[in-house]
Amino acid sequence: MSQAVPSQARVVIVGGGIIGCSIAYHLAKLGWQDVVLLERGHLTSGTTWHAAGLVNQLRASHTLTQLSRYGVGLYQTLEAETGQATGFQRKGSMPIARTDARLTEIRRMAALGDCFGVEAYEITPREVQDLWPLMDVAQIKGAIFIPGDGQVNPVDTTMALAKGARAHGVRIVEEVPVTAVHRKNGRVTGVATDQGDIACEYVVNCAGIWAREIGLMAGVNVPLYAAEHMYIVTEPIEGLPRDLPIVRDTDGCIYVKEDAGRLLVGCFEPVSKPLPLDKLPLGAEFIELPEDWDQFEMPMRNAMDLIPSLESAPIRQFLNGPESFTPDNKFIMGEAPELRNFFVAAGFNSQGILNAAGAGKVLSEWILEGQPSIDLAELDIARFGRFQNNRRYLAERTRESLGLLFQMHWPYRQVETARPARLSPLHARHVEHNACFGEAVGWERANWFAPAGVEPRYEYAYGRQNWFDYVRDEHGAVRNTVGLIDMSSFAKYLVQGPDAERELQRICANDVAVANGKVVYTQLLNRRGGIEADLTVTRLAEDRYMVITAAASQTRDFNWIERNIEDGARVYLTDTTSGSGVLAVMGPRARKLLGRVSDADFSNEAFPFASYQEIDVGYARALALRVTYVGELGWELYLPTEFMVPVFDRLLEAGADLGLKLCGMHAMDSLRSEKGYRHWGHDITPAETPLEAGLGFAVSFKKKAAFIGREALERQLETGLSQRLVHVMLQQPEPLMFHDETIYRDGVVAGRITSAAFGYGFERPVGMAYLETENGMAGEDLLKGRFEVDIAGERVPATISLKPFYDPKSERVRL
Repeated sequence: MSQAVPSQARVVIVGGGIIGCSIAYHLAKLGWQDVVLLERGHLTSGTTWHAAGLVNQLRASHTLTQLSRYGVGLYQTLEAETGQATGFQRKGSMPIARTDARLTEIRRMAALGDCFGVEAYEITPREVQDLWPLMDVAQIKGAIFIPGDGQVNPVDTTMALAKGARAHGVRIVEEVPVTAVHRKNGRVTGVATDQGDIACEYVVNCAGIWAREIGLMAGVNVPLYAAEHMYIVTEPIEGLPRDLPIVRDTDGCIYVKEDAGRLLVGCFEPVSKPLPLDKLPLGAEFIELPEDWDQFEMPMRNAMDLIPSLESAPIRQFLNGPESFTPDNKFIMGEAPELRNFFVAAGFNSQGILNAAGAGKVLSEWILEGQPSIDLAELDIARFGRFQNNRRYLAERTRESLGLLFQMHWPYRQVETARPARLSPLHARHVEHNACFGEAVGWERANWFAPAGVEPRYEYAYGRQNWFDYVRDEHGAVRNTVGLIDMSSFAKYLVQGPDAERELQRICANDVAVANGKVVYTQLLNRRGGIEADLTVTRLAEDRYMVITAAASQTRDFNWIERNIEDGARVYLTDTTSGSGVLAVMGPRARKLLGRVSDADFSNEAFPFASYQEIDVGYARALALRVTYVGELGWELYLPTEFMVPVFDRLLEAGADLGLKLCGMHAMDSLRSEKGYRHWGHDITPAETPLEAGLGFAVSFKKKAAFIGREALERQLETGLSQRLVHVMLQQPEPLMFHDETIYRDGVVAGRITSAAFGYGFERPVGMAYLETENGMAGEDLLKGRFEVDIAGERVPATISLKPFYDPKSERVRL
């Protein structure tokens, strides 16, 4: 018999898997005792119970590694704290490589370990044999050993978290499904159950594969979809060592762990089996799906090739259970943009056990403090567009996303499924000009253009890929003649009303109380001074502004502005992204090209940098902004979508003898990296302030408005900076940098690369990084020492600068 359901609580957590129990545990540890966790069946009965229980420390990004490292630490102590066994065993893990490319990938992962103090080192096939006697090491090129990794029993660990939560006052009620979510004035007010309503201040959706449905009850998009996830467990194998490290054979699409004298072999096959929830029994618990040996045949053969004794080992169990996956293979966390105080922690892509502890901690802090304690932008639910909750889109993408966990994580790798979803008005023209497309939040964008006769497709590598020289030509056009870039994927908003200036002055760090026709570069900050958005604000009229931000930030930035407008303010915020396209005309001949298609005066005197005008171009009327993200003279033309193709054609014709070249996203990335223009989500995030990022010029301390984050920045000015963004250039053309490579000063870890690209203008890789400013180190003192960047185990000499390497005085943008 379940406990009685209370009539009210401060927080209601929906879902009793390891994620929900972790959040309950961490909220309680933070002092929030008025918490109720509701589970539709019994604890762990959704997907937690059939998890493999792998606990690894090094992940694909800085944020994910922070979360997983915390979990390893908590799981070591949880049994002692609660008295409930967790089954934690620190056996280590061993990613292995069957190919040279995979060896490079795992070497890069091991190199990241130094940033976190995680021991990880390369071992030879002979050393692999010593650790794993049953393995046929002739199959592998090499491996990495991470001795601090381990495994847990998922059910026991969840019960330990639940016991710890109960000990601090949390009420856990089983066999109570949530049937509705109550809301009022854009804020959650409670939930309905089959035993009555519960009024509350916060709801946390941890419903696993059912999280999308719970979200729909609240009018919230939670884009995840279930897929079948399979593993087998053998009968006990005589003589099997009990201390075998976990094997991750990502080339073989398998993982292997020893468990009580048996072997567990699981897989992430390249083409998965999406699972519509209506195919599951209504209200079922501890769901086991039918065996599918046809689906499991390929990974099982790979496992037998690697561990020949598996061929004769009897199979004790074939387990096929549902797991939830997201469109980009990253978790869904945070406060829903559609509903205040409705939080989500779901879509863990079969990584819930190893990340549950960290996710529980940071989401609890987010609820308590109103913002997370670390940068969670890559996991924030607000990153998704509404279309990404489309069921067909999710089903098709899930066929791919499960397997992407173990596929090669190539630089610039593009997803292949659920495309195309969003097209620029110029898409057909780009096809005609042999564009190779990439995908960003559903947008098909030209990443590079292949010459006539060359197939526009990627050939992935960690070195120079097949498009390398074609992008060199695009880069050169922008630097020396003129380039044309389709930026229609930019997110665009109108902020209108009598109080528009007053509200934007509070929300923006820079001064937007400017004359009509001025463009202002600014950040939007949180209370800690961290950068929540990086965008431009253009004043169109006394009561009207246009805000431009990146495609990937469309939902997130709109939500941030909307939520920070004061109640009662006479302001209207409208997303106009779909109404206009954008053509960026960039390069030293941009003025001459635009003069051929428009009678406007593009001189410095008539059209200065950081200003806008409404101009005629071809037969269209356009908003022209003199701004740049590539470090050259240029204008962005904002046109109604129906005018895009004619204006594009006219520009191509007019620029034929000027060296005009179509350019894609890769060229823009190279250009902005040379110039040191920051990329939000990599170089600047909610964890860094504008002062640390070298963007103090975009903050106005002169304006009277108490903008969000002002007090934090003023304190930082008094106390000094703990880190500072610097520009990095390798002293040799190979190998390439991408992001998250470790930087050493005189042999000691000093920071990590946040983003990088090849700088064609210097014939060297260039990027940005943060260096710690310990012991009052600042200015030029920060640059003293011998710097190296670790790339897949090779330490490459590097030059560090506080100023961008290209045009440090920004003279070219004002030509």
